[in-house]
Amino acid sequence: MIDPVPEPARPTGPVDVHRLVGRHAYVEQQSNVSNDVVHAMDASLGSFHAAASELRKLVNERDDFVAFVAETIREMEQLRQEFPTESFLIVRYGDHQPEFGRHVIDPSLGQEALARHLEALDPRYFTTYYAIDALNFVPANLSSALDELEAPYLPLVVQEAAGVPLDPTFAEQKRILERCRGLFYRCAGGVEARRFNRLLIEAGLIKGL
Repeated sequence: MIDPVPEPARPTGPVDVHRLVGRHAYVEQQSNVSNDVVHAMDASLGSFHAAASELRKLVNERDDFVAFVAETIREMEQLRQEFPTESFLIVRYGDHQPEFGRHVIDPSLGQEALARHLEALDPRYFTTYYAIDALNFVPANLSSALDELEAPYLPLVVQEAAGVPLDPTFAEQKRILERCRGLFYRCAGGVEARRFNRLLIEAGLIKGL
């Protein structure tokens, strides 16, 4: 993964894009997006025996996903060209896997077997990607942008990448991130998450509970 950069700096040459990527898969160029994702899906679909309607649904979902990622990359390039002197921090993440994800992970699983994996909180079925693109500037601090990260830490990662000073609540959250190595709800059986939420309640930042 990308090493932390100590201080922000404005570019002196051509504008650049600095990208950090966490779990899951992510590719750099539009052509690679199409090829890598399509090949992975085609391999999985070849071994996934289902009705023709289900196969068509999976292919359509695959094509929609490829088109969405490619369009996102085109839009970022357009933004960079239209505002060459402005700096942007763009965050993308998956709040859930695409429907075809389970067929990529294990095409042989039926609905009952899949349900057992989900009930057991198998991380393979709950892990997506996150990506932060810094257009026209170097991120100030990527030390919290771990390869694997639970979603509640994303605001912390964004603030540090943008060079925004952390208030006491985010400073405490960073200490939890460092102790738990990117876990939050799953750290110490939920003890850290409950302790942090209790601190927020006692500070008056969470009300009505």
